[in-house]
Amino acid sequence: MSRIRFPMLLALVGSFALLAVGIACSSNDDKGGKIQITITDTGITVSPNSVVKGPIEFDVKNDGKEKHNLLIIKTNLPADKLPTNADGSVNEGGADVDVQKKIDDVDGGDDTSRTYSLDPGSYVLISNDVTDSNGTKVADYTTGLHATLTVTESESASASAAASSSATATKAASGSATPTASR
Repeated sequence: MSRIRFPMLLALVGSFALLAVGIACSSNDDKGGKIQITITDTGITVSPNSVVKGPIEFDVKNDGKEKHNLLIIKTNLPADKLPTNADGSVNEGGADVDVQKKIDDVDGGDDTSRTYSLDPGSYVLISNDVTDSNGTKVADYTTGLHATLTVTESESASASAAASSSATATKAASGSATPTASR
């Protein structure tokens, strides 16, 4: 009877050892995630608006009629308080504006996907295109095409950030941007 128990015990210990090695080898370093970004001609929504650092897949869909680009800016400024140029576009070299990534123009109705690794911190996602409307320059940023994203160090911090910040889209209302809650 003890001859049968020893091999079973050995197999059980070996299984636990393999499980422990598997757990130890899986780290939070490559967590990342997937973010859905929807751009319209009047706003940007981000879902979820908080993700753990690591490879982050940005799925961008332009549901608007106009083409829009997307800049990922690391900043501590509120989304609607970035420094602007005379034409209303964001000053990409301005104070506390660190453009991390840029996705070139996405035509209306099209979509694209990119994967980037971002450091933990606060980000603002904007369209910074400027169009001419009957001789008047119109900047996407000043019409409300901006949203926030938080990249966290860990999952618990990401859940906390998502719970405390549900304003992921902004829209222009009488020339001033107002947060719009979404999930």
